[in-house]
Amino acid sequence: IACAMIQYNNSISALKLIFQVYGSVIPRILPWSIFCATLGVVVAMHRSSPYLPEDNRISENFGIQVYSMVLGYVVVFRTNMALSRYMEGISQVQIMISKWGDAFL
Repeated sequence: IACAMIQYNNSISALKLIFQVYGSVIPRILPWSIFCATLGVVVAMHRSSPYLPEDNRISENFGIQVYSMVLGYVVVFRTNMALSRYMEGISQVQIMISKWGDAFL
């Protein structure tokens, strides 16, 4: 499947470019982020609710700690992948510039 490149208009301001919706991932992740935030609020409210009996409260936070650790590793892994792709792109650009310089001389 071929994807079209995002066309940027260089005459608009940087803030308009940053906050544009076209080509952005924000509309796709917004429902998931709202769901996760709601789930977190519900768990936090359930954990400290004074209206629930003591035996129904979440007294151990081991599950939350495991979830946080897994989420942390996933974020670090994705960040590491993004950084390696960026570094690979930079090295390819450096090679391209050196080849252009060799062709010019």
